[in-house]
Order: sequence, then structure tokens, then C-alpha cells
Amino acid sequence: MALNRMTELTSEQIVKSYTKVSLEVAQECLLFAKTMEIKKIIKIHDLCDLINKNNGWDLFTNIRAKVTHSNDFSHKGIMPLAYKIVCEIMKIKSGMGSSVISCDSW
Repeated sequence: MALNRMTELTSEQIVKSYTKVSLEVAQECLLFAKTMEIKKIIKIHDLCDLINKNNGWDLFTNIRAKVTHSNDFSHKGIMPLAYKIVCEIMKIKSGMGSSVISCDSW
């Protein structure tokens, strides 16, 4: 995998590209993606696991969510729209796992 694969999107560009996305959500998506890049993590769920392990969700209060998938797997992760944005920033494919059936901010 190539390093430094992030797009050069700004928070303002994300807000313009996605309806109903606040500047705070855009900033947290960029921070999440930057953290993936720094830690050399290529899967979003791997960073979610690391954040859970280190109790680091206070950095992501606008995008964190309890997510339940169609296979009944539930976890603390990021809301689907944030997931989509992070995938775009990191140039990775989304939708490779089971579909999300519920998502609750916390």
C-alpha cells in the first residue's frame, strides 16, 4: 500500500460536497483520516478498535456512533456518513462488509 494516499480535501470542501455535514463533522473526518495515515492503518474498523482500546472517542464526539450491522454485530465506530467521507479522503472502497441497520450517536 502506498503511504500518503489521502486526498487534499479541506473541511470547507467536505461541507460543500455533502449536504447536512457540519464543519465540526468534516474536521473530525479529516482528523480520523490523518490518524489512519499516521498510524499506517488501512481499514477504518482497525482504527475504531484502536480508539476503543485507548478510550480515544473524545476526539470524535461528532462522528462516533454505536453501529449495528445486518449480521447482528454491534460496535463503537463512526456514523455511516463519516465512514463514507473518510473512505473518500483515504481513497478506499466502502461497502465491503455487512450493511448497517442502525446507528446511534453517543
